[in-house]
Amino acid sequence: MAASTTIILNPLDASGPLRQRRLELCLRGLGPIDLAQAADAREAEEAAWQAAQHGCGKLIAAGGSEMAAGLVNAVMRLAPGHRRAIKVGFLALGGPCEFSRTIGFPQPLERQLEVLRAGHTLPYDLGRVDCLDFEGRPVSRHFLNGVWLTDDRPRPAPAADRLPQALVALLALGHGLRALLHGPPPQVLIEGETGSLYRGPLRVGAVMGGRFYPRRGELAPHADPLDGAMDVVWAGAGAWLRLARLLYAPILPGPAPRAAARVGRLRISSLSGTVYLECDGVPLGMAPATFSVESRALPVIVEPVAIRIAERQRALLADLPAGQLAGNLKTASSR
Repeated sequence: MAASTTIILNPLDASGPLRQRRLELCLRGLGPIDLAQAADAREAEEAAWQAAQHGCGKLIAAGGSEMAAGLVNAVMRLAPGHRRAIKVGFLALGGPCEFSRTIGFPQPLERQLEVLRAGHTLPYDLGRVDCLDFEGRPVSRHFLNGVWLTDDRPRPAPAADRLPQALVALLALGHGLRALLHGPPPQVLIEGETGSLYRGPLRVGAVMGGRFYPRRGELAPHADPLDGAMDVVWAGAGAWLRLARLLYAPILPGPAPRAAARVGRLRISSLSGTVYLECDGVPLGMAPATFSVESRALPVIVEPVAIRIAERQRALLADLPAGQLAGNLKTASSR
């Protein structure tokens, strides 16, 4: 029988003295637990699936986005009744990954452990994408954050929270230069529930369930994984400002581009050339691709709303000048 909690971890995410100490603190603070090691998203999915089949009730992805993406897809393989009994958590050993940022998870490690121990859940929407893998076979994946669209075949990359921010910026610059020098972009047709949304060249784009995308930062500032919709952004051959903002989001100041469309269902077809897909930071396949939303599908461990409100109230009270609170109370009671 498995322990009640299983942590899915890539050992590289715990490399270094600081992360090792943080992991040891997690093992003590969340015990009893099973620790399952995985090298990539596929191994993480299999480890999480096996843990769920052996009775684990709380599954936690630690570290980078690949572990989280594998965990999400493992849980979505479960029968609906079994899935509702699982509690899914995201634990950031370094800086916060995009999964924890999407659900508004606290950053201090001690607070993360408190929230994960309490196990309060909120059912989040998930996106689903059906496309072809790189060998042309049908494949389906679920995503919490989004799917990246590009004319350059995506490659596996180290998790951003394992790297210094300067190196993350250099990687973004390299991705951008490669995209710009890649040649003529493919011609695509993007269709929503009400018909055609766009027909023309596509250099890069994203279908977002949440605001943040792994290694690319905030791409959809108004996306919400609780509203039953996906935000779609894209850049054609001549949309240089939008293209630069999508490619260089981690290093360019200013707001992310506003979504070109908000939809519940979407289809992207390639009219010429090849459109590649990356799902929550993991290389996936090629268009044609269809997207849909599965509402309230994933029970995610979150910080209780009441605690967030109380903390904001305490912060406001702490900022009041001395005597102002007493004066306000006196004024209110004299009415």
